[in-house]
Amino acid sequence: MSTPNALSSFHHEPPEASSRDRIALVDRLRGWVILWMALDHARGFLQPAGVSPEDLTTTTIPFFLMRWITHLCAPTFVLLAGVSCWLVARGRDLSPLRSHLLRRGLVLMALEVTWVSFSWSFGFQATYLGVLWAIGGSLVLLSFLVGRSPALVGGLGLGLTILFASADVASWNPVFDALCRAQKFEIFGHPFHSFYLIGPWFGVMAMGYGLAPWFTLRDLSNRLTALGAGLIVGFVALRGVNGWGDPSPWTAQEGEAWRTLFGFFNPSKYPPSLLFLMMTLGVVFLCAPLLPRLKGPLATMMDTCGKTALFFYLLHLPLLHGAAWCISHLVYGTSRPPEGEPVSYLLICGAWIGVCMMLTPLCRRWREAKKNHGKRQPWMRYL
Repeated sequence: MSTPNALSSFHHEPPEASSRDRIALVDRLRGWVILWMALDHARGFLQPAGVSPEDLTTTTIPFFLMRWITHLCAPTFVLLAGVSCWLVARGRDLSPLRSHLLRRGLVLMALEVTWVSFSWSFGFQATYLGVLWAIGGSLVLLSFLVGRSPALVGGLGLGLTILFASADVASWNPVFDALCRAQKFEIFGHPFHSFYLIGPWFGVMAMGYGLAPWFTLRDLSNRLTALGAGLIVGFVALRGVNGWGDPSPWTAQEGEAWRTLFGFFNPSKYPPSLLFLMMTLGVVFLCAPLLPRLKGPLATMMDTCGKTALFFYLLHLPLLHGAAWCISHLVYGTSRPPEGEPVSYLLICGAWIGVCMMLTPLCRRWREAKKNHGKRQPWMRYL
């Protein structure tokens, strides 16, 4: 993930105290959501075959909530990448920064189609275009806009997000279709599965760039709280009328009322709809002012993982996949929990906590290695 630390080669003197506080908040936020992301992937590897937490006819309350809380992750990562780019760009020579963002975006896209795709399946039967693909592609596009007015870039991002909610942009031509519509396709017979689309997620990153000047203001907490509350109110109003802003309307479910409620709070993520972004970012903005108040080991873990988010991401996938494979063989005698087995929250949470605890000291050592050797090893800045 693009972080202030990942771009630290462009800092020639220590930032002022307020900037350090803002960068610390960005790292804390990123660390908070990357731990939730690890829970989602532990669930994905250890849930029985054939079940889905978003199937309202069969899901349970904890199973749905385990998935729902992780919806916060991708919008936060992408938005903070835009925030980080503006924070780093202030007062710096923009030409090398643009080149760095372009290269970094291409590196992320390359990692997605190689290491990350392999980690999902421990093979190359298919290539998955996931979150690093979207972040990398968005960084490539943003590299051409760095140095422009935040209001202009943020307005572009907001305009694109509203446009995607208002029109079938993907139908305009094949280029827009590839950027804006989830799809499966083949290249020389090799299957590709596209889930994270560059077009909509670039809109989120551009909005983060436009929002970034707020992170230099003393009343940031009040502004984020007000923005978060406004987004949640707007989401409830638009979702309530079941019209514009999301392609998947909610419907009344038979049986328990909570199933209908969960359907209401389950807008479309692939690609992210306007209502999905309003819901998730609204919650994130409301929680952001509370996170710096956290103290103790959990806060330290968030800070450490937030400062080394890409390193954490690249390692947690094969570790969780390997742990899930071992656990499934020991408990069920198969490579994953078989269809018909109940969801084991104990196994899922155990794998999640274990991998996070294992990676935290590794992330700390990687951070120290970058600090000590980054200037002599330029490749380290990309991880």
